[in-house]
Amino acid sequence: MKIAPDTSDEKPADFMPAQAIDPLQSLCDALVSGADEDKSAARQLISAMERPWEQLPSRLKTAARVDASALLATSGGLAQLISAGYGARTAEQLMRDLGRRG
Repeated sequence: MKIAPDTSDEKPADFMPAQAIDPLQSLCDALVSGADEDKSAARQLISAMERPWEQLPSRLKTAARVDASALLATSGGLAQLISAGYGARTAEQLMRDLGRRG
């Protein structure tokens, strides 16, 4: 009786290892280049974070500033940021960071 070699350790030719998903990068990407509904969800998520603004990762704050800048470029103000999905405290902090008044 001939036994076939065990090939269970061999990977198929089209095997691609799973890449780790960085949730922070996904959030930043949603703010900078995501669809409107993704941006709105990301804005709400940032506003719901319990950490003070100063303790948020710098790349997240940078992405939020880029997003807020784009919103404010259309002659908006604090109300524009809030209506776009940012919480009042986060919107006020973004305005300060961008050197604008509410």
